[in-house]
Amino acid sequence: AAAFLLDTGLGKDPVRILTGAGIKELHLVGVSGLSYRFRMNMGRPRWRQEQLKLSFELCGSRWEAAALDVGNPQCAVFVEDFNFDWRNLGSMIERQPMFPKRTNVSFVKPLDAHTLDVRFWERGVGETMSSGTGATGAVAAAMLRGLVISPVRVLTPAGPLELSWDQDIFLTGPAEIVAGGEFYLDR
Repeated sequence: AAAFLLDTGLGKDPVRILTGAGIKELHLVGVSGLSYRFRMNMGRPRWRQEQLKLSFELCGSRWEAAALDVGNPQCAVFVEDFNFDWRNLGSMIERQPMFPKRTNVSFVKPLDAHTLDVRFWERGVGETMSSGTGATGAVAAAMLRGLVISPVRVLTPAGPLELSWDQDIFLTGPAEIVAGGEFYLDR
């Protein structure tokens, strides 16, 4: 939305957008053709201490996770690889009784002190190629467990995101315009 607003002249930098996780202000970092790069304040994650070290059994395996809120509920499940049916597991975790409003699920593979590889399962949607709040939750959970330190590069199927945490979490990432058109409601 931010790239579209700037590209069409309907908005100006910084762009403010109402999202499911609240109003976000996006600052333009760079632009090349239809590829935009923005930095935005994702806010401060909230958590209860006992939710940072969850352990549960599903699909015949034990899983380590952390649950927190970044404007929407997130569950970060720590994995060594993605050689399992993480989509099915994400669907099951999303609906666990411990998440009465359901939860988004991130499968988080730490690569080094500044890099995570992540896959996303969004509640009510399914697999997503990238997620700002999912990446924010994954970074917060991994940092709170001492697995990474800021800044953190999050590798997603859609491309890398850069996050840093100093009180609030800031996310820098791309937004690309891939198509355009017109839609008429009344004709």
